[in-house]
Amino acid sequence: MNDTMNDAPLDAMHPVSEAARRWGVKKSTVRRWIYEKKVDVYRPGPRSVRISERTVRERLARGFSPAAQR
Repeated sequence: MNDTMNDAPLDAMHPVSEAARRWGVKKSTVRRWIYEKKVDVYRPGPRSVRISERTVRERLARGFSPAAQR
């Protein structure tokens, strides 16, 4: 998998859409994980959330594999 975001600094912050793309799931799945407190987030505003690069990488490293690409 050639992912240009692998070079992102660990303190980089990503919107839900980017985390969903990296994990190979729908945005609604990431939002559900946030609601269930399965994903740590930063809330810069009342309606926005950001997920750290560190969180994205840790979830991938724990054995979470993205869905198969068609």
